[in-house]
Amino acid sequence: MDKDTLLTKTRKIGLTSDEINPQHPVTKTLHDQWHKLCLLLIDKLNDGDEVVITEADVKQLAVRYPDHAILAHDKKDGLHLRIVSMAEAKKLGAQES
Repeated sequence: MDKDTLLTKTRKIGLTSDEINPQHPVTKTLHDQWHKLCLLLIDKLNDGDEVVITEADVKQLAVRYPDHAILAHDKKDGLHLRIVSMAEAKKLGAQES
């Protein structure tokens, strides 16, 4: 991968993908299903076949959500994704460990 790609820059910009609870069954399953999740989100949110994420998008996200995480709950009615503070994510992760 080229050193100057967006994916290599995200840590420098301030976005990380650290997992609070990497052994949780939902986290493990999402590792193998991320491409399906992206397909569903692109279809659901964009009504199209492509989304382009730019460096400006990533920078804006880092400013808008500093120190936040994605909470994933697999419930009977579907997969629930929610943005939460890192403090809340760590608290919930500790409870589920």
